[in-house]
Amino acid sequence: MKNLISRRWQFIFMLLSLSMATGLYLALTLPRTYIAEAVVLIPSENLPDPLVETNPIILSHQIKRHGAIRKAIKETGIFSESGYELVTEEEKLVLMQRNMSVRVKNDDETIAIAISLKGDHPEKTAAAVNSIAADFVDRKIRLTTEFLADVRDFVEAKLRVRKKERRLVEGSLKAYHADHTGRLPKDLNTNMHALSKLRGELTEDQERLSDKQIRLAQQEAQAEAIRREMEAHAPPKTPESTVWMTSEDALELERLKAEYVRLVARYTHHHPDVISAKEKIAELEPEVERQAQERGLQIERRKREAEQAGETHRAATLGELREVDARGDALRREIKKDQKNLSRLRRQIRICEKRIEDTPKREQEMAALQRAYETIQEACQPLLKKRMEADMLLAEWRKTGPQHLHIQHPAQPPDTPVGPDIRKLFLFSLGAGIGAGLMLAILLELFRDASPISVRRRIGQVLNICLVLVTLSLFAGFACLASKGPVWDL
Repeated sequence: MKNLISRRWQFIFMLLSLSMATGLYLALTLPRTYIAEAVVLIPSENLPDPLVETNPIILSHQIKRHGAIRKAIKETGIFSESGYELVTEEEKLVLMQRNMSVRVKNDDETIAIAISLKGDHPEKTAAAVNSIAADFVDRKIRLTTEFLADVRDFVEAKLRVRKKERRLVEGSLKAYHADHTGRLPKDLNTNMHALSKLRGELTEDQERLSDKQIRLAQQEAQAEAIRREMEAHAPPKTPESTVWMTSEDALELERLKAEYVRLVARYTHHHPDVISAKEKIAELEPEVERQAQERGLQIERRKREAEQAGETHRAATLGELREVDARGDALRREIKKDQKNLSRLRRQIRICEKRIEDTPKREQEMAALQRAYETIQEACQPLLKKRMEADMLLAEWRKTGPQHLHIQHPAQPPDTPVGPDIRKLFLFSLGAGIGAGLMLAILLELFRDASPISVRRRIGQVLNICLVLVTLSLFAGFACLASKGPVWDL
């Protein structure tokens, strides 16, 4: 290897010089690259658990949104310099995403996100980073606000459903109370007392009714007796036949008339006996007629007296009968009224008995409705608490959230470029020159010519001296640039 280097060191130095010259040219001509970085703080304590994200990959995707990058490109004009005329929007977007990097640091209270971007223009690069960070912060604030509002709305919707169910159950309870008034378990003692009272009233009314029925039977028997008495009562006999039977003049007149008829049948009208009988008849007839008239007047008077006495007795009997019938009718009306009252009491007793019998069933139904109401009420309490918490959290977030979620360190235009890296470029040029020189020396050694010419040797010596001087100058200059730092701004 030493012999090889001693014989072919010219070619090694030549390629090393070319490599160093190329590296120096690149170090002087390549565009300078700057890095701008912004730090965003996210308070993990003030964010809801579903929105607390610490995965760098997910956060990187959220930050490198196409919309945010397009907005940053449009606002800052980061690709408006010459040389980007033929670059499409999609290529610019991909280039921005490739030049961006996201670092996440998580502790107990906050999440620090460092957003950095490489670019050729310091001011535009810093503005683009700030635009992307501001978009991320604004979007995070908006999403958090929307999430909290959605949570509040979701809880409110569930609470409305529960309240509607509670109103339905309350309506069912009220309707049940209205439909079963007096038949509820709380009315059991009242119903028992009412049943006892109704049974007492029923017993008393039955006794009164029985007494009235007995009195009515007595009144009816009395009326029947009065009617029989009226039917059995006969008017007084007229004294007409007695008068005629006891009047001697009338009897004598009857005898004389019979005698006259017998004499007329035997004798003529001029017979003395006939004439005597006729005269006696003529004498007795006025007297008998007068007596008959007097007797007729007496009979008429007695008839009138008898009729008047009969009418008086009948009137008295009818009055008594009417009084008895009136008392009977009054008793019948009272009995009918009492019977209606008894029917009413029996109906009320049956109703009370039915209510008492249905009390266990009503108690079960009431217990079921009450359990349903209590269940819904218990379900409403946590929802009310959650809604209150959601309202408080949303109000607190709207008030203090943007203050906690902010850009802690906005990106400033960088003063020092980060590329190209002179040290890396120097080491790469040195390694490439030495490697290429050794390869060329090995190839030439394999195909060397054994007949050297002196003239060529002298010219080669001069060229070798120049090559060594050039190589040493390039090496010294490149090493001086590399010694000033990784990146040197010309």
